[in-house]
Amino acid sequence: MQETCRNVLTWQLPSRSLWAHSKTRLQPEASMEYELTRLSSKGQLVIPQDMRKALGLRTGTRLAMFTDGEHILLKPIPTPGVSAFKRLVAEARKITEKATATKKGGSK
Repeated sequence: MQETCRNVLTWQLPSRSLWAHSKTRLQPEASMEYELTRLSSKGQLVIPQDMRKALGLRTGTRLAMFTDGEHILLKPIPTPGVSAFKRLVAEARKITEKATATKKGGSK
């Protein structure tokens, strides 16, 4: 049976950068939730369901991982929205049309 420890702590990040010094400690004030989890023998880490839901994380969500040698920070990498994808497709079409026109015109 897997045990889950659920607690809410109050923390505030120090005014200087968390990454500036490996011994930086969090200071009490802002609300932060935590749960305990384990690292598997394959190096896999399970993010508890409540946290995944709260952050909108789904299967396949890419995460950037940062460390200062003592702490680990996981940050979701946002996926481009539909409008960004449409702009990318439109640009690709323009490049394809230009390349096709150049090829038909005999220029290289």
